[in-house]
Amino acid sequence: MRIVYFDVAAIIILLVMGFSYFGNKILPLHAIKIQGYLLIAIFYSTVLDLLSCEFGNHPGLVPHWVMFWISFGYFIFRSAIAFVFFWYIYVATFEEKRWKKICRNYVWGLCIALYIGFIVNIFVPFMFYVDEAGCYHRQSGIFVIYAIAATCSVLAFINILKDQKHLNRNERRSLCIFCVLPLASVIVQFFFPSLLVEGCGISLCFVLMCLEIQKPDQLMDHHTGIMNGRAFEQEVVYKLQRKSEFGLLLVFSSNYEFIEELIGAQSAEKFIAKIAQEVKKLTKSRKVFYLGAGKFAVLFRLAEENEIVETTKKGIVQAVKRWEFGDLKMDLPVNACFLRAPEEIHCLDDVYCYIEYLATMHLEDGSILLADELDIKDARRVRSVESAVERAVHEHGFQVFLQPIYNVKEKLFTSAEALIRLQDPDIGVISPDELIPIAERTGQIIAMGRQVLESVCQFIAQNNLEKMGIEYIEVNLSVMECIHAELVNEMNFLTQKYGIRLDQINLEITETATVGNSQMLSSNMDSLFRQGMSFSLDDYGRGYSNISYMMELPFRIVKIDKSILWFSSQNEKAAIALKSMIGMIRKMGMKILVEGVETAEMAGEMERL
Repeated sequence: MRIVYFDVAAIIILLVMGFSYFGNKILPLHAIKIQGYLLIAIFYSTVLDLLSCEFGNHPGLVPHWVMFWISFGYFIFRSAIAFVFFWYIYVATFEEKRWKKICRNYVWGLCIALYIGFIVNIFVPFMFYVDEAGCYHRQSGIFVIYAIAATCSVLAFINILKDQKHLNRNERRSLCIFCVLPLASVIVQFFFPSLLVEGCGISLCFVLMCLEIQKPDQLMDHHTGIMNGRAFEQEVVYKLQRKSEFGLLLVFSSNYEFIEELIGAQSAEKFIAKIAQEVKKLTKSRKVFYLGAGKFAVLFRLAEENEIVETTKKGIVQAVKRWEFGDLKMDLPVNACFLRAPEEIHCLDDVYCYIEYLATMHLEDGSILLADELDIKDARRVRSVESAVERAVHEHGFQVFLQPIYNVKEKLFTSAEALIRLQDPDIGVISPDELIPIAERTGQIIAMGRQVLESVCQFIAQNNLEKMGIEYIEVNLSVMECIHAELVNEMNFLTQKYGIRLDQINLEITETATVGNSQMLSSNMDSLFRQGMSFSLDDYGRGYSNISYMMELPFRIVKIDKSILWFSSQNEKAAIALKSMIGMIRKMGMKILVEGVETAEMAGEMERL
């Protein structure tokens, strides 16, 4: 006698999940659809397993051929679970690698071989058979089914572990459980046939997967009511993996940041919601995505391109142009761009390259562009540098050089400045002017700055600065580093680690860092200043030139930007400004460093001042 309560519980769970899944609006994403196929496979296999056991408990209740086809259907659907789950993992994980394609082809081969085996079993029962009395019997070939299912689970498990970038910890955990727990329940039921725990174990895993992964709320933008950037990435990656041909319409407001600043974030969201509804209505497409910052994307079939182009020209751009905010009526420019895959889009990065490039363009209101009108070399360069910076952070690939600083009073080199350089094996030398802004935008600047500080501390520990005539080494801090809450702790840790003094390092802070977040900056500076560290105000004269920061913050040195010096040789007003700056800073009791001295004449002029 077999215990069917586990299967009954599993069917109830699956019915509830089915009502939840099919009773709500299903997002038009392949991963969501595959989730539905997985639910169907689990449900039918569990129902057939229950029927098989009930009829097995009561031989002769149905003809033996009915019992055979019930068992046959059970194995068809139960083995399909492994294949559909691997398909789901293939779509849900973003990593596009050669081994992943090999895994996909291998699983397809296993799938075809197994289902051919099921057909052969009808005529030559090497897996299972049902005798004339309606009793089910296993054959040695049954192990092929379990071996293939286990192989699919192992390959899916490897894919999950490989994708560390796009799956968070909870998602990886849930998917790994789906790989392991069903196998455990299958083993239990195989050795204890009376316990029908297989369907219940798989159903519980499915519930956990639905709670952690592919929840509609995670794929929707709540302000616009359409799908978000995560859903967009999933769909584009899936289509590119399949080498599908499709079109992509990008709709964007070229001055969204200005709108948000002018009318506030809440009102700007209403404006974006209006664009979303117009785009969705006019394109008649369910695959409309909001990518953030006033940018939308619409996926469509290439056969629909002419219709979408005309709709965009006549409808979308004009429909959202005039917008009212209270009594204020504004013409808000909306532009569009058309892309084709795989002709112009080869990977997800290409899409973002186009988006970033479009953000830098100065377009006429209502512009509609085609990909062949764009030159995205600069945007691709940015993406390449981003990757190079990420590699260098992980591999400690940055180089630090020391540039001596000449003291006109002592007529000696009395200090040095640490300069960071990056030579990537793929794209070559990356200048600091290009490197620093990208590192700041991608959040790598903290790790990069830490490596520079550690290199400087290591150099000081290994060399006697006093014998070299060097009082201190200057290190540039980015805006993010200046307001980093752990700056003081990290400086103390590094100086103690290498056995050096804080006064052997001078931290350079740019003018832009003093604007905003002044409380955190002031706290960091005061704490380090009390411990003996000195500070320089960098690039003075290029930005805000706010004198109040020079009075309030404990700067010891002011570095006048090189543009002031260079311009002073051509413009009398600039020369007067430079002379006045130097006089004012000297009277405030701070040292002066003028950047950009490149000729003997410049050096002589600085000595006279």
